[in-house]
Amino acid sequence: MTGVDLSPHMLAVAEAKRPGPAYLLADAAALPLPDNRFDAVAVSFALHEKPLHIAAAILGEARRVLKDDGRILVADYLASGPGRGWFTGRAIHLVERLAGQDHHACFRQYLAAGGAEPLFARAGLSGRIKRTFLHGWAGLYAVR
Repeated sequence: MTGVDLSPHMLAVAEAKRPGPAYLLADAAALPLPDNRFDAVAVSFALHEKPLHIAAAILGEARRVLKDDGRILVADYLASGPGRGWFTGRAIHLVERLAGQDHHACFRQYLAAGGAEPLFARAGLSGRIKRTFLHGWAGLYAVR
């Protein structure tokens, strides 16, 4: 297992919570890893906070390092959906605004562009939502 992040702080948090796996300070949009290395790749709430071209590049890299029969799991916000909780939505928008102007702009662009599914297509992938959470504001996708 290998964890990747651009933030040394987040890698230190991961190491403290789960020692043992390899942790790599790297850009997920340009991984210094060989092709076809992993059985599975997880991308957790990283797409909405990046410009769309970088989010698509992250998915492209996930595809590149994945074995042919592997799976990508993506958890991130949903652009729309039935039964979304109003209060949860307001809280999410507030948190995303507090994360900074650039972060919030990427979040808004991600939602306006349709969320994760159009990014899957840009990366030559297809994904199906397996579960929703955060009162309908987030989803877990199985991607191939």
